[in-house]
Amino acid sequence: MTEFAEDFGKAPDKLGLNELPIYQTYLLEERKPAPGSVVNHVAGLRLSSVKTLKRYQFRDFLPLTERPPPAANPAQH
Repeated sequence: MTEFAEDFGKAPDKLGLNELPIYQTYLLEERKPAPGSVVNHVAGLRLSSVKTLKRYQFRDFLPLTERPPPAANPAQH
């Protein structure tokens, strides 16, 4: 949540649903994290938004996701 707020120069409680898609696009296109990191970012944003800030409308925009399965390693076959 801290990174999310810093990127927009606002306090976390001042961020709204409009900033979420912008941040998610930045995260995926600019930072290009591993899939597990994306899951962790979304989970952190969801926890901070819903539980801490009591902004329940974020629940629909930050769905729970599962960590993707590891890629198959052809050397193991």
